[in-house]
Amino acid sequence: MENVRDFWRKLWNQHAASDNMFVQIGRSSYTPLEFALAIRDICKALDFNKEDIVLDAGAAVGWISMFISPFVKKIVLFDYAEEMVSKAKELTAYFDNIQVEHDDILFMKKIDGQFTKVISASILQYLENKEQVMTALSNIYKVMAPGGKAMFAHHPDLKKKAAHLDSYNRLDWDKEKIKQSLEMEEKRLWFDIEEIGKMASKTGFSKCYELPINSKLWQSTHMIDFVVEK
Repeated sequence: MENVRDFWRKLWNQHAASDNMFVQIGRSSYTPLEFALAIRDICKALDFNKEDIVLDAGAAVGWISMFISPFVKKIVLFDYAEEMVSKAKELTAYFDNIQVEHDDILFMKKIDGQFTKVISASILQYLENKEQVMTALSNIYKVMAPGGKAMFAHHPDLKKKAAHLDSYNRLDWDKEKIKQSLEMEEKRLWFDIEEIGKMASKTGFSKCYELPINSKLWQSTHMIDFVVEK
């Protein structure tokens, strides 16, 4: 039986073949303004500077890295979907401070260093269980510099799950499309910020706190952003 991670890997490899950048990042309904707002939220949370060594964990084809590259010293990005990595290498060839690796947040065998800032956008929700989330947090902790900061953006909020699932029934969609969408939602992991805080503390992080998502972004209706500090 196909496990959840293999399901998502196949989907991301399919998205990588698109010429639409928003499809590539799993945000097919985004406008350029919405993407710009999401980037702004990341920049505000992590307060980049020209000395920062950044890790973009689960970076897809690397659009976030490309947009922040002028403001930091170096970026290492990785993804576990092979086609995403191939596309990222092609696109980031124009950026001399971006390094692309094929790796997995559960292993991070090729990722070494002391990163001052870490971005992980919508990645933890595609893991299979909370044990894997702990592994991912631990792996990120190991490669962060003392005083480093990591932002985990756009993860489903357990407190908003029921209302979000119910909202599908108010859409002008046919029943089969709604059924498929709800099945997709159940493949994701949903997060409670208090539980995440306990997991982060157990991992060794000194701080964990939630950040508001811009109200102009659809994700604000049912997701959370959180930051951890070492």
